[in-house]
Amino acid sequence: MTGSTSLGLFQVAFGLTGGSVLVSAGEFPANTYPWLRSRAAGRARVELIGGPGTRTTPDVVARSLTPDTVAVSVSGVDFRTGYRADLAGIRAVIGPDRLLVVDGIQAFGVADLDWTRADVLVVGAQKWIRAGWGAAALALSPQGMERIEPLLTGWTGVTDSGRYDGEEHPPLPGARRFSLSNLSPYATGAFAEALALIETVGVPAIEGAVAAHAQKLGDHLDAVGVPVLSPRDRPEAAGIVVAGLPGQAARAHAALADAGIATTLHGEDRLRLSVHATTRSAVLAEAAEVLAAFA
Repeated sequence: MTGSTSLGLFQVAFGLTGGSVLVSAGEFPANTYPWLRSRAAGRARVELIGGPGTRTTPDVVARSLTPDTVAVSVSGVDFRTGYRADLAGIRAVIGPDRLLVVDGIQAFGVADLDWTRADVLVVGAQKWIRAGWGAAALALSPQGMERIEPLLTGWTGVTDSGRYDGEEHPPLPGARRFSLSNLSPYATGAFAEALALIETVGVPAIEGAVAAHAQKLGDHLDAVGVPVLSPRDRPEAAGIVVAGLPGQAARAHAALADAGIATTLHGEDRLRLSVHATTRSAVLAEAAEVLAAFA
Protein backbone atom coordinates (compact mmCIF):
# COMPACT_ATOMS: atom_id res chain seq x y z
CA MET A 1 0.00 0.00 0.00
CA THR A 2 1.06 3.57 -0.64
CA GLY A 3 -0.56 6.97 -0.26
CA SER A 4 -1.58 7.79 -3.84
CA THR A 5 -1.06 6.87 -7.47
CA SER A 6 1.37 9.77 -7.81
CA LEU A 7 3.44 8.63 -4.84
CA GLY A 8 3.59 5.08 -6.16
CA LEU A 9 4.75 6.30 -9.57
CA PHE A 10 7.40 8.50 -7.95
CA GLN A 11 8.70 5.47 -6.06
CA VAL A 12 8.93 3.51 -9.30
CA ALA A 13 10.47 6.35 -11.32
CA PHE A 14 13.20 7.01 -8.75
CA GLY A 15 13.85 3.31 -8.24
CA LEU A 16 14.46 2.43 -11.89
CA THR A 17 17.81 3.06 -13.59
CA GLY A 18 19.90 1.51 -16.34
CA GLY A 19 18.32 2.83 -19.54
CA SER A 20 15.59 5.01 -21.02
CA VAL A 21 11.87 4.96 -20.28
CA LEU A 22 9.15 5.69 -22.84
CA VAL A 23 6.31 7.85 -21.50
CA SER A 24 3.47 9.35 -23.51
CA ALA A 25 3.55 13.15 -23.57
CA GLY A 26 -0.26 13.02 -23.57
CA GLU A 27 -0.51 11.27 -20.21
CA PHE A 28 -2.18 12.81 -17.18
CA PRO A 29 0.52 14.84 -15.36
CA ALA A 30 0.60 12.32 -12.48
CA ASN A 31 2.18 9.90 -14.95
CA THR A 32 4.75 12.32 -16.38
CA TYR A 33 6.05 14.37 -13.45
CA PRO A 34 7.53 11.38 -11.57
CA TRP A 35 9.65 10.55 -14.61
CA LEU A 36 10.57 14.17 -15.29
CA ARG A 37 11.64 14.67 -11.68
CA SER A 38 13.60 11.42 -11.76
CA ARG A 39 15.33 12.59 -14.93
CA ALA A 40 16.18 15.94 -13.34
CA ALA A 41 17.69 14.10 -10.36
CA GLY A 42 19.87 12.01 -12.67
CA ARG A 43 18.05 8.76 -12.01
CA ALA A 44 15.97 7.86 -15.07
CA ARG A 45 16.45 8.77 -18.71
CA VAL A 46 13.07 9.59 -20.18
CA GLU A 47 11.78 9.90 -23.75
CA LEU A 48 8.37 11.52 -24.15
CA ILE A 49 6.46 10.18 -27.15
CA GLY A 50 3.30 11.35 -28.89
CA GLY A 51 1.31 14.26 -27.50
CA PRO A 52 -2.14 15.25 -26.17
CA GLY A 53 -4.75 12.96 -27.66
CA THR A 54 -2.20 10.49 -29.03
CA ARG A 55 -3.20 6.93 -28.27
CA THR A 56 -0.37 4.84 -26.87
CA THR A 57 -0.90 1.88 -29.17
CA PRO A 58 1.50 -1.02 -29.71
CA ASP A 59 2.49 0.54 -33.05
CA VAL A 60 3.33 3.89 -31.42
CA VAL A 61 5.43 2.11 -28.81
CA ALA A 62 7.15 -0.09 -31.40
CA ARG A 63 8.23 2.93 -33.45
CA SER A 64 9.78 4.54 -30.37
CA LEU A 65 11.68 1.55 -28.97
CA THR A 66 15.48 1.55 -29.00
CA PRO A 67 17.99 -0.97 -27.67
CA ASP A 68 18.38 1.40 -24.70
CA THR A 69 14.69 1.24 -23.71
CA VAL A 70 14.26 -0.53 -20.38
CA ALA A 71 10.63 0.35 -19.59
CA VAL A 72 7.39 1.74 -20.99
CA SER A 73 4.92 3.65 -18.79
CA VAL A 74 1.27 3.87 -19.86
CA SER A 75 -2.21 4.40 -18.46
CA GLY A 76 -4.59 1.45 -18.56
CA VAL A 77 -7.23 3.89 -19.79
CA ASP A 78 -6.36 7.33 -21.15
CA PHE A 79 -7.85 10.10 -19.01
CA ARG A 80 -8.42 12.43 -21.97
CA THR A 81 -9.98 10.13 -24.55
CA GLY A 82 -11.24 7.10 -22.60
CA TYR A 83 -9.09 4.87 -24.84
CA ARG A 84 -8.33 1.48 -23.31
CA ALA A 85 -4.69 0.53 -23.78
CA ASP A 86 -3.86 -2.76 -25.46
CA LEU A 87 -1.65 -4.06 -22.65
CA ALA A 88 -1.23 -7.47 -24.28
CA GLY A 89 -0.18 -5.84 -27.55
CA ILE A 90 2.27 -3.50 -25.84
CA ARG A 91 3.73 -6.41 -23.88
CA ALA A 92 4.20 -8.36 -27.11
CA VAL A 93 5.98 -5.40 -28.71
CA ILE A 94 8.34 -4.62 -25.84
CA GLY A 95 9.15 -8.27 -25.09
CA PRO A 96 9.63 -10.01 -21.76
CA ASP A 97 12.78 -8.19 -20.64
CA ARG A 98 11.53 -4.60 -20.60
CA LEU A 99 9.30 -3.40 -17.77
CA LEU A 100 5.69 -2.37 -18.39
CA VAL A 101 4.56 0.23 -15.85
CA VAL A 102 0.80 0.82 -15.76
CA ASP A 103 -1.18 3.59 -14.08
CA GLY A 104 -4.47 1.78 -13.58
CA ILE A 105 -6.52 4.44 -11.81
CA GLN A 106 -8.78 5.23 -14.78
CA ALA A 107 -9.59 1.54 -15.30
CA PHE A 108 -9.26 -0.54 -12.14
CA GLY A 109 -12.62 -1.77 -10.89
CA VAL A 110 -14.48 -1.00 -14.11
CA ALA A 111 -12.39 -2.42 -16.98
CA ASP A 112 -11.64 -6.13 -17.03
CA LEU A 113 -8.03 -5.79 -18.18
CA ASP A 114 -5.34 -8.44 -17.86
CA TRP A 115 -3.20 -6.71 -15.26
CA THR A 116 -0.74 -9.62 -15.24
CA ARG A 117 0.79 -8.09 -18.39
CA ALA A 118 2.19 -5.31 -16.20
CA ASP A 119 5.40 -5.42 -14.18
CA VAL A 120 4.16 -2.51 -12.10
CA LEU A 121 0.53 -1.58 -11.43
CA VAL A 122 -0.35 1.52 -9.40
CA VAL A 123 -3.99 2.16 -8.48
CA GLY A 124 -5.48 4.92 -6.34
CA ALA A 125 -8.72 4.38 -4.46
CA GLN A 126 -10.64 7.52 -5.40
CA LYS A 127 -11.76 6.90 -9.01
CA TRP A 128 -13.90 3.94 -10.11
CA ILE A 129 -13.22 2.12 -6.83
CA ARG A 130 -15.00 5.04 -5.09
CA ALA A 131 -13.16 4.66 -1.78
CA GLY A 132 -11.96 8.24 -1.37
CA TRP A 133 -8.51 9.77 -1.17
CA GLY A 134 -5.45 8.74 0.83
CA ALA A 135 -4.73 5.14 -0.19
CA ALA A 136 -3.38 3.35 -3.24
CA ALA A 137 -2.06 -0.08 -4.17
CA LEU A 138 1.33 -0.81 -5.69
CA ALA A 139 1.81 -4.28 -7.20
CA LEU A 140 4.97 -5.59 -8.85
CA SER A 141 5.96 -8.66 -10.84
CA PRO A 142 9.05 -10.64 -9.80
CA GLN A 143 10.98 -8.78 -12.53
CA GLY A 144 9.72 -5.44 -11.26
CA MET A 145 10.71 -6.36 -7.71
CA GLU A 146 14.20 -7.29 -8.87
CA ARG A 147 14.89 -4.17 -10.95
CA ILE A 148 13.20 -1.34 -9.03
CA GLU A 149 15.14 -0.19 -6.01
CA PRO A 150 13.22 0.83 -2.86
CA LEU A 151 14.80 4.28 -2.91
CA LEU A 152 11.82 6.46 -1.91
CA THR A 153 10.79 4.37 1.07
CA GLY A 154 10.79 4.86 4.82
CA TRP A 155 11.03 3.25 8.19
CA THR A 156 7.96 1.05 7.73
CA GLY A 157 9.54 -0.59 4.67
CA VAL A 158 12.45 -2.18 6.52
CA THR A 159 12.97 -5.14 8.83
CA ASP A 160 12.78 -4.64 12.59
CA SER A 161 11.09 -1.26 12.13
CA GLY A 162 10.36 -1.12 15.85
CA ARG A 163 14.04 -1.33 16.76
CA TYR A 164 15.20 2.29 16.95
CA ASP A 165 18.95 1.85 16.88
CA GLY A 166 19.97 4.58 14.46
CA GLU A 167 21.08 2.04 11.85
CA GLU A 168 19.78 1.52 8.32
CA HIS A 169 17.86 -1.75 8.30
CA PRO A 170 17.48 -4.11 5.30
CA PRO A 171 14.34 -3.75 3.14
CA LEU A 172 11.37 -5.97 3.84
CA PRO A 173 10.72 -8.84 1.43
CA GLY A 174 8.18 -8.34 -1.33
CA ALA A 175 6.32 -5.15 -2.19
CA ARG A 176 6.15 -4.16 1.48
CA ARG A 177 9.65 -2.76 1.04
CA PHE A 178 8.08 0.22 -0.74
CA SER A 179 6.17 1.32 2.35
CA LEU A 180 7.00 4.91 3.26
CA SER A 181 5.09 5.41 6.50
CA ASN A 182 1.95 4.27 8.28
CA LEU A 183 -1.16 5.04 6.26
CA SER A 184 -4.52 6.25 7.56
CA PRO A 185 -6.52 3.29 8.88
CA TYR A 186 -9.66 5.04 7.68
CA ALA A 187 -8.38 5.41 4.10
CA THR A 188 -7.05 1.87 3.91
CA GLY A 189 -10.19 0.50 5.53
CA ALA A 190 -12.38 2.28 2.98
CA PHE A 191 -10.18 0.93 0.19
CA ALA A 192 -10.53 -2.63 1.51
CA GLU A 193 -14.31 -2.33 1.88
CA ALA A 194 -14.67 -0.94 -1.65
CA LEU A 195 -12.63 -3.79 -3.11
CA ALA A 196 -14.72 -6.30 -1.18
CA LEU A 197 -17.90 -4.72 -2.57
CA ILE A 198 -16.54 -4.95 -6.12
CA GLU A 199 -15.76 -8.62 -5.58
CA THR A 200 -19.39 -9.35 -4.63
CA VAL A 201 -20.48 -8.76 -8.23
CA GLY A 202 -17.21 -8.95 -10.16
CA VAL A 203 -15.59 -6.49 -12.55
CA PRO A 204 -17.16 -8.02 -15.72
CA ALA A 205 -20.65 -7.30 -14.38
CA ILE A 206 -19.71 -3.73 -13.47
CA GLU A 207 -18.04 -3.28 -16.85
CA GLY A 208 -21.17 -4.47 -18.63
CA ALA A 209 -23.45 -2.09 -16.72
CA VAL A 210 -21.10 0.85 -17.29
CA ALA A 211 -20.81 0.03 -21.00
CA ALA A 212 -24.60 -0.03 -21.35
CA HIS A 213 -24.91 3.36 -19.62
CA ALA A 214 -22.11 4.83 -21.75
CA GLN A 215 -23.83 3.62 -24.91
CA LYS A 216 -27.13 5.19 -23.83
CA LEU A 217 -25.43 8.47 -22.98
CA GLY A 218 -23.71 8.46 -26.36
CA ASP A 219 -27.06 7.89 -28.07
CA HIS A 220 -28.62 10.80 -26.13
CA LEU A 221 -25.72 13.07 -27.11
CA ASP A 222 -26.08 12.01 -30.76
CA ALA A 223 -29.75 12.94 -30.61
CA VAL A 224 -29.04 16.49 -29.44
CA GLY A 225 -26.10 17.04 -31.81
CA VAL A 226 -23.22 16.86 -29.30
CA PRO A 227 -20.20 15.04 -30.79
CA VAL A 228 -18.83 12.10 -28.80
CA LEU A 229 -15.03 12.10 -29.04
CA SER A 230 -14.32 8.97 -27.00
CA PRO A 231 -14.36 5.36 -28.27
CA ARG A 232 -17.90 4.00 -28.54
CA ASP A 233 -17.34 0.24 -28.53
CA ARG A 234 -15.29 -2.28 -26.62
CA PRO A 235 -12.51 -3.33 -26.52
CA GLU A 236 -11.36 0.30 -26.78
CA ALA A 237 -14.12 1.97 -24.73
CA ALA A 238 -13.93 1.91 -20.93
CA GLY A 239 -16.76 3.96 -19.41
CA ILE A 240 -15.49 7.47 -20.08
CA VAL A 241 -17.64 9.56 -22.44
CA VAL A 242 -16.01 12.68 -23.86
CA ALA A 243 -18.33 15.38 -25.24
CA GLY A 244 -16.96 17.83 -27.80
CA LEU A 245 -18.15 21.39 -27.10
CA PRO A 246 -15.82 23.82 -28.93
CA GLY A 247 -15.58 27.07 -26.99
CA GLN A 248 -18.54 26.10 -24.80
CA ALA A 249 -17.13 23.47 -22.43
CA ALA A 250 -16.71 25.77 -19.41
CA ARG A 251 -20.26 27.10 -19.65
CA ALA A 252 -21.64 23.60 -20.19
CA HIS A 253 -19.66 22.33 -17.21
CA ALA A 254 -21.18 25.04 -14.99
CA ALA A 255 -24.69 24.33 -16.29
CA LEU A 256 -24.35 20.63 -15.52
CA ALA A 257 -23.08 21.44 -12.03
CA ASP A 258 -26.15 23.63 -11.49
CA ALA A 259 -28.25 20.63 -12.49
CA GLY A 260 -26.46 18.46 -9.92
CA ILE A 261 -24.40 16.51 -12.46
CA ALA A 262 -20.65 16.30 -11.81
CA THR A 263 -18.32 16.24 -14.82
CA THR A 264 -14.67 17.04 -15.53
CA LEU A 265 -13.70 20.06 -17.62
CA HIS A 266 -10.88 19.50 -20.11
CA GLY A 267 -9.87 22.84 -21.57
CA GLU A 268 -12.23 24.97 -23.65
CA ASP A 269 -13.56 22.25 -25.90
CA ARG A 270 -14.18 19.02 -23.96
CA LEU A 271 -16.15 17.62 -21.07
CA ARG A 272 -15.52 14.20 -19.59
CA LEU A 273 -18.48 12.28 -18.20
CA SER A 274 -17.82 9.06 -16.27
CA VAL A 275 -20.92 6.90 -15.99
CA HIS A 276 -21.00 4.44 -13.10
CA ALA A 277 -22.91 1.21 -12.75
CA THR A 278 -25.13 2.95 -10.20
CA THR A 279 -25.80 6.07 -12.30
CA ARG A 280 -29.55 6.49 -12.74
CA SER A 281 -30.65 6.08 -16.35
CA ALA A 282 -32.68 9.29 -16.13
CA VAL A 283 -29.50 11.28 -15.47
CA LEU A 284 -28.11 10.30 -18.87
CA ALA A 285 -31.00 12.00 -20.65
CA GLU A 286 -30.86 14.96 -18.25
CA ALA A 287 -27.17 15.53 -19.02
CA ALA A 288 -27.80 15.44 -22.76
CA GLU A 289 -30.69 17.87 -22.38
CA VAL A 290 -28.46 20.36 -20.57
CA LEU A 291 -25.69 19.97 -23.17
CA ALA A 292 -28.10 20.46 -26.06
CA ALA A 293 -28.05 24.19 -25.40
CA PHE A 294 -24.30 24.25 -26.09
CA ALA A 295 -24.15 21.98 -29.15
